[in-house]
Amino acid sequence: MDDLFSKFFWGEDAQGMIEYALLVGLIAVVVVFILTASGGTLKSTYTTISTSIEEVNSSVSS
Repeated sequence: MDDLFSKFFWGEDAQGMIEYALLVGLIAVVVVFILTASGGTLKSTYTTISTSIEEVNSSVSS
């Protein structure tokens, strides 16, 4: 049983899993950074779209 855990934590498969975990973590950090940095721009874009849709709806309803 100890040999099984030893192979899992120190074998080549574990190295591959750790590399993928680090890569996924790095991608997550980059995505969060990009969304945080562009948050104001996205909010204003969605507000503009929402306002335009409301104007169209009100003109069609009238």
